Amino acid sequence: MVAMVAAIMALIAGVIATVVATGLLGPGAAQPTSSASVSADQTPTPASVPTVLSAASGTPIPTAPPLADVLERPLGADALGDSVAVSVVDLSTGTKLFTADADAALIPASTMKILTAAAALHVLGPQHRFATRVVAGHAPGQLVLVGGGDPVLTADPDRAGGTQLSTLADLTAAELAESGTSTVELVVDDGMFTGPAVSPNWRSYYVPSGVVGPVSALALDGGRITPGRSERADDPAIAAATTFVDMLASRGIVVRAGPVRDDAPANAAEVAAVRS
Repeated sequence: MVAMVAAIMALIAGVIATVVATGLLGPGAAQPTSSASVSADQTPTPASVPTVLSAASGTPIPTAPPLADVLERPLGADALGDSVAVSVVDLSTGTKLFTADADAALIPASTMKILTAAAALHVLGPQHRFATRVVAGHAPGQLVLVGGGDPVLTADPDRAGGTQLSTLADLTAAELAESGTSTVELVVDDGMFTGPAVSPNWRSYYVPSGVVGPVSALALDGGRITPGRSERADDPAIAAATTFVDMLASRGIVVRAGPVRDDAPANAAEVAAVRS
């Protein structure tokens, strides 16, 4: 459940957006309701329900024009098809800030994400930031790359809003250079999440086809081997650490051993960190 919470924390603070997109996952994905089975005057009217989360105190509520600027372009992506409906509501007032075909009768896809988003905002709070850190290891000259569950950690320099792994490499290399260190070993600690990396309830083709990747506390671009492509790494943490090794090498730091998986020492000294 912790892994699911991490995957959806990119929501706007104080706002829950219900996004319905169909036809994205191939066989078994949700499909729009047929006009033959549901006519306009048969469409059920949802009953009003009490707010499940209070608005975030001290957090400015986004106004409609900025939300439209942010949402209209991605919602028009060809990959989403024609069956997309959105409603963004200010929780404190009930005011609709953005809608797109919000009254359309569609069968929603992946609705568990909405409940998970609400749970994440309730448990973690809208100000929570995920940290990916480099700390000192058990032995001199050893570094540990510690995954903090950041869902937007990326190796793509053009990805807006992502936490750049290259920034962590910059900070780490600068700190090592200042201490006169140019050769290190690298250990990976992705032990923040427990449980199976692949849900037994996922359909068998999800991981091989790239619909989703193994769940990990350390993953680049959602575990994708190449940003923007669907293929996922079998071991996202080791794949991310291997990319980190290459980034350090390009900054003059030689990784003589690793990456290998191990736990970071308790209360280890932090070398560098980036936060979502």
